[in-house]
Amino acid sequence: LGIEPVLGRDFDERDRMSGGAATVIVTHAFWRDYLEGDPDALGRSLPFEGGPRTIIGVLPEGFEFLAPAPVIVPLREDLLAADERSRIHYNVMGRLVAGATLRDAAVELNDVARSITVEYPDFEGWSFLVEPLQAVSVEAVRPAIVFLTLTVSLVLLVALVNLATLFRIRAMARAGELGVRHALGSGKLRLARVLAIETVGLAVGAATLGLLVTPFLLERVTRMVPAWVPIPDSASSVPVLRATLSPEVAALIFVVAPAGALLLAAPTFAGAGRASLSGSGTRVHGGLRGIRALVGIEVAAATVLCIGAGLTARSAESLLSTDLGVEPEGVLTLYVGDVWGLDAPARTAYFRDVVEAVERVPGVERAGAMGYVDFQAEDDYAGIRLLDRELRQRASVREEWRRVDPGLFETAGMRVVRGRPLEAGDFEGTPAVAVVNEAFAARHYPGRSALGERLSTHDPAYRELEIVGVLRDVRSLGPATPAPPTLYVPYQGNPRGTQGLYVRVSGDPMSRAEAIREAIWSVDPSQPVTGIVPLDELVGRWIAVPLATRTLVLALAILTALLSAVGVFGVVAYAVRTRRSEFGVRLALGASPSRLERDLLATVAPAAALSVLAGTILAVVAARGARALLYGVGPLDPLSIGAAVVAMGAAIGLATWLPARRAGRIDPSEAMRVD
Repeated sequence: LGIEPVLGRDFDERDRMSGGAATVIVTHAFWRDYLEGDPDALGRSLPFEGGPRTIIGVLPEGFEFLAPAPVIVPLREDLLAADERSRIHYNVMGRLVAGATLRDAAVELNDVARSITVEYPDFEGWSFLVEPLQAVSVEAVRPAIVFLTLTVSLVLLVALVNLATLFRIRAMARAGELGVRHALGSGKLRLARVLAIETVGLAVGAATLGLLVTPFLLERVTRMVPAWVPIPDSASSVPVLRATLSPEVAALIFVVAPAGALLLAAPTFAGAGRASLSGSGTRVHGGLRGIRALVGIEVAAATVLCIGAGLTARSAESLLSTDLGVEPEGVLTLYVGDVWGLDAPARTAYFRDVVEAVERVPGVERAGAMGYVDFQAEDDYAGIRLLDRELRQRASVREEWRRVDPGLFETAGMRVVRGRPLEAGDFEGTPAVAVVNEAFAARHYPGRSALGERLSTHDPAYRELEIVGVLRDVRSLGPATPAPPTLYVPYQGNPRGTQGLYVRVSGDPMSRAEAIREAIWSVDPSQPVTGIVPLDELVGRWIAVPLATRTLVLALAILTALLSAVGVFGVVAYAVRTRRSEFGVRLALGASPSRLERDLLATVAPAAALSVLAGTILAVVAARGARALLYGVGPLDPLSIGAAVVAMGAAIGLATWLPARRAGRIDPSEAMRVD
């Protein structure tokens, strides 16, 4: 990975060889928090199962990779030699040699896979999947990042158009002043310099304000997502990149802002100068037509964003309302035990004692154990033989399975929709029954009931099991992903040496964490207790990115709608100013103020409606290309489109009505006298 320790050394052959010294490298956070930043930490011993390990290195600050592991140990040759080669619980990473491609690596690794098949025929048909690490690491957030990048670009477009519009209006409004300056001897360059100084001052002031606000906004954005997000189709997670404002970016802003403002204002300066010299009303009206075109672009872009915000919000609400198959509120999850060295009855007895001890903790309502905690992307596949009623094999499949204890379903809030759940008697002696989820029943028993069907697994402890119940699907890979077909069996046949524990409590789950940990250690203080996380937090990790996207897009859409409304307001206000005499005459001839307001609204309405329609069409086309970001809602969702159109109509109407009111309040005599 190209990472060098900031203290000490990296692992080398001395650490990997059989019988080598027991060593460990720690993260910077572990060194800072638990070793108190001791500069002499190298050479210290840390207590580990199997004996102490010597610290040989400290990793750089901020380095996190694939899991929040505070300590890292070398994978020694003797450990690999003692393990079965059929075990597939390692990830492999490699750096390509110069000139090599992913395709080259895939070809070579699949040659390796074929050679392994000769020794292990059960892996016939298996292969290696070669993927670039960077692409895999950002896979979970890439669609959201692309979407937000396009959204911010659209907001920037609206802001630039709005700025150009306001510059143009201001320059046209100052045409008389600029003409007087020119008549008094100011050349065109001097006039341009005066306007440029004002423009640059405005840009620098705005940039300063934006940079002052940015750290606060970045902190708020960072809080919207968890520290770690799961990699799709993987049991690994990656740390979310933390947004920071670099000094280089801050310095660049003070170059780009004035330069951009001058670039936007340059055509307006020239046009204003010509208008001031000619005094032509035609130029004014021609300038207004150009301004209206710019405002139309603003309104269309704002409509696109408003519809996108509506679709994003509706999609997020659909995710939140999805039935997960569990009741996560009030449930604490953790992993307990490392009793692989015990036989199956002893492992079962240990976990039964743990559950009973935990259920005696005040505030604990129920506890249950399962091999893996859901919503952590862990997989545990079993080779399953589907049998007919005469116990003849019908098919052989490979599906997820979970070994559960008597309290698991009730604790997690899992519901049986057909048949019955696992009962107390099913957990005595050799397992004879099983429960499957709806996805399993639909895939393997289509068109008929799965109840009463029989199956066997690759594990001799689970043979000739009768299906007695069908469980509601648990969307263990997040609400947006269908539940995998899963088999649930009583755990006493061959429980895992480490169990996931579900604990339902009253009140805040984390408030009971310490008492639960102590209860587990009362059974055996030497056993580890790890990964203490509320279940709703695990669920939240799968929807954090969509929810953060919803919040950001809504905020940007509101900002864009306000910018477009400002543009409309500026155009109408300037139109009222330039037509002041006309309105005075009309009022003097008997026109009512409300009639003038209606006329102005009618003037703006067709162009606004056309802009909103164009934006709606663009938004629907864009939404069709972003289906991957939508869940439970289509690009033609009438509620999202309707809400966006109403919101834009209200913003444009208000931005038009406010300056239009001024037309009705003009004093006719004063307007004609000034004229």
